[in-house]
Amino acid sequence: MKNVFIWVAKLILAMLVIVVAVAMFVGAEYVVLFIIDNIGGYSYLDNYDTKKHIALWLLVFLIVQTISKQMEDIKFSFKTKKSKLKNIKQYSNMNELEYLNNCKRTLSTKDDLLEHMIIGCVTEVGELADAYKKYKFYKRDLNTQNIKEEIGDLCWYIYQLCEEVGYTMEEARKDNIEKLAKRYPDKFEDVIIRDVNTELNHIN
Repeated sequence: MKNVFIWVAKLILAMLVIVVAVAMFVGAEYVVLFIIDNIGGYSYLDNYDTKKHIALWLLVFLIVQTISKQMEDIKFSFKTKKSKLKNIKQYSNMNELEYLNNCKRTLSTKDDLLEHMIIGCVTEVGELADAYKKYKFYKRDLNTQNIKEEIGDLCWYIYQLCEEVGYTMEEARKDNIEKLAKRYPDKFEDVIIRDVNTELNHIN
């Protein structure tokens, strides 16, 4: 709605500029009489001036073109907004496979994917640490938007890393919780002696 008001304001301003420019050339009185004659069917213009009439019809043409252009801009804006809303709705209902396929859409290269994804995870964790560093040591406000962005980027790498090793995030979550249940059957405690083979025997 805000954009519509902006376009209307631009339209009015553009029309005023055109009207004032032509009025300065032919005279304000001539403009008024021209409008009255053409809308009301009168004949107040006794002194017909060809150049002035051409200028005024040019004014009408420019106003019509300006209105048409503004209407096209509004129509395009609504289409773009509708398309964006459709995409947001589409992305909000993604399952894990759809998310993975969308990740691949922005994959720059398929070379050395395993190495690419592992190093990518490291760099994104570094960016998370940098965001927290600015809060902790530089006394800035905690930029949660930036943190959420980096978490999303981290997911981008992790999901594709899982695929590279024949794994899924669902399996990763299940295996992680099962491992922790074996390691800490009651609650967390600082385990010194661990039976790693038993903890990990469910992970293939």
